[in-house]
Amino acid sequence: KGDPIFYKDIGYYVFQRPFYISVSEVLLTFTAFLIFISIFLYAVFYGKFDFYNIKNILKEKSVIIHLISLIMIYFLVKAVTYKFAGEDVLFNRNSSFVGADYVDIKVWLKFYNIIPVILIVDVIVTTLFTLRQKFKQAILTVTVYPVIFIVTTVIASVVK
Repeated sequence: KGDPIFYKDIGYYVFQRPFYISVSEVLLTFTAFLIFISIFLYAVFYGKFDFYNIKNILKEKSVIIHLISLIMIYFLVKAVTYKFAGEDVLFNRNSSFVGADYVDIKVWLKFYNIIPVILIVDVIVTTLFTLRQKFKQAILTVTVYPVIFIVTTVIASVVK
């Protein structure tokens, strides 16, 4: 009584899922916009149009805390979107059919199920580092997510 992978009713895919995707995409776009506009404004106002002073931004604790907080909010919203990305494997267009192939089920679906947990743990650990004012460790913790994504992409291309 539903699709063979997620066991969801067709009504979910027609009515609920598009709404949830729209809300999550708006939140994701808004947080990404906040991150980029904050970086831009800090660069312009803090540097006072003197590009030699921009590197002093990294010495300001309040700026670093603000930017890390915005990135953590982005990660939390991104964690929610992976639920829908996992469901997107049902709609992949392959050479001879529409649906999930071996790589989608064995690599990407596992990634889409695990990465939200990793992102939430990443947010918690980064927040703890930020509260303890260990900013280098916080920034390193933020880089865990892109590294995992790159490794998964390489694995998927090798399996294919």
